[in-house]
Amino acid sequence: MKNTFFFDSHPPLGKQLIAAMAYLAGYDGKFKFDKIGSPYGDGVPLLALRFVPAFFGSLIVPTVYHLMLEIGLSQWTSLLAALLFLFDNAFLTQSRFILMESMLLFFALFGAAILLKDFWKLLGSTKLSDTSLLVRFFTQFFITIGIAVAVYIGIFYVHLNLLYKAGPHDSIMTSAFQASLDGGLASITKGQPLLVAHGSQITLRHTHGRTCWLHSHNALYPIRYPDKRGSSHQQQVTCYSFKDVNNWWIVKRPDKSDLVVEQPVDAIKHGDIIQLVHGNDLLDLILNRCKGITSRALNSHDVAAPMSPQCQEVSCYIDYNISMSAHNLWKVEIINKEQNGDTWHTIQSLVRLIHVDTNTALKFTGRQLPDWGVSST
Repeated sequence: MKNTFFFDSHPPLGKQLIAAMAYLAGYDGKFKFDKIGSPYGDGVPLLALRFVPAFFGSLIVPTVYHLMLEIGLSQWTSLLAALLFLFDNAFLTQSRFILMESMLLFFALFGAAILLKDFWKLLGSTKLSDTSLLVRFFTQFFITIGIAVAVYIGIFYVHLNLLYKAGPHDSIMTSAFQASLDGGLASITKGQPLLVAHGSQITLRHTHGRTCWLHSHNALYPIRYPDKRGSSHQQQVTCYSFKDVNNWWIVKRPDKSDLVVEQPVDAIKHGDIIQLVHGNDLLDLILNRCKGITSRALNSHDVAAPMSPQCQEVSCYIDYNISMSAHNLWKVEIINKEQNGDTWHTIQSLVRLIHVDTNTALKFTGRQLPDWGVSST
């Protein structure tokens, strides 16, 4: 009702139908439904909202009846199946409240009835050869799937066009999607540089799978793990699921000692070699390092990772004045350079970091660290 983007476990059609009924009933969207047991105000059209699931719940009974008839059962057996749905307490309860289940059940059963209406009778026909039957089946199957996909895409098209404002759920989407929403990432980054260059202060967000940001903090890997394997005892690098000052990194050319953005900017391109220094120099001054910003470079080496021994450990390098030297050079690969060019753009570019010394890619495994890793991943 407020055009705010949200993400839900159910397909959006059910809530679209309820929202449409609420809109027609004059609902203003002020009641948030955020707490169970909260009293409804006078502005909530409860009857209209509950009508939608009740209506689809009532349609399930005749749908079940006709579905049973289509698979060859008698009228009395089909009627019994419909009555079992009609008098089922759990089903009745779902249909009485503002829930999606009655709509999901109806569309699933309705789709099955359509698919079986003609084909089920053909299975016992002696007039069709096996080849003709298979051709008929696959033709109907792909047509049905095509219609379902078209409807599904259309529903999401409507969903995304109606919900054009930023909300609490858009953080799980890509940065490019967040930037497309009103009041979202684009409004926050407005006026900021569009190119990543030497000296740029950035956060790196994982894009495939769970949302998290490349992160480090003052904690170190334990000298020895419970399975008796040793570590480098370097500074931990994780993927953190929340926005935090420790998610900030400074892009640095290996041959430059300063961390200042030059004019004209020294933009990073596909194939360039960089270093990533943990921290944000402005935040470092403001917070006086109290949040754990460490100014150490992202590093990797031939040491087994704590939770995935087949992978290399990723750390921020600490010089212990021993034989373990720094390996902190990374090659930038822009995955979508065909769409956005070979220059690293903020928000738009999808980037893979390749460790120069070992030719391995920086990867998120999803394995959670124990308590010594502050339960990060």
